[in-house]
Amino acid sequence: MSLKETKCPNCHAQLAVQQDLPYMFCMYCGTKMYFHDEASAYDRTMHSYTSAVDRIHQLDYEKEKRGLELEQQKGANKRKQDTADLRWLLKLLLGIIAGIILIILVGNAIVSIKTSIADKNAAPGTLKVPFSSRNLDEENRPYTVTVQQLEDVGFTDIHTMEIEDFITDSSRRNGSVYAVTFGGEDSFAKGDRFHKDIKVVVYYYAIPPE
Repeated sequence: MSLKETKCPNCHAQLAVQQDLPYMFCMYCGTKMYFHDEASAYDRTMHSYTSAVDRIHQLDYEKEKRGLELEQQKGANKRKQDTADLRWLLKLLLGIIAGIILIILVGNAIVSIKTSIADKNAAPGTLKVPFSSRNLDEENRPYTVTVQQLEDVGFTDIHTMEIEDFITDSSRRNGSVYAVTFGGEDSFAKGDRFHKDIKVVVYYYAIPPE
């Protein structure tokens, strides 16, 4: 094995080098030294290639990382916007509900005031009907209950009359109200007023004797 002496270009230490080696590292400072141009060029080329590949991988990683960060930011922004939209919608719904409640309260107050005024302006001795004539015969209301309601209000001249020709209608119960008339008038609304001494007739269904 033939050796030759050389000097480290970095620390200037004297080194013994095998002649056929393309490069070596200084045993004192670690500097890499080339002894043949071909080896030096190849090594530099490989180093450049490796560096380029590493750089490409680094750029790809940074690009992927940046893309992930952007996606996360978009997701966070969307969640923030969705939350803001939901809060706005809740406020809108609460406002609508509050408005409806206010309208109902105002409406009830107006009705109450009108009723109070109507009661004050009502003719002396008149009473309000506690039910409506609409669909009265479809409620299967016992006529005795209806008579009691009218007596509780204060009507004094109450009569009852049977209706016997209803046997073909199985939905009618025996003793249920067919109609009520006030002075012969059979169409009225709840709250309508009639004099307390008016003739009231309660018609009700009755099963005819066999």
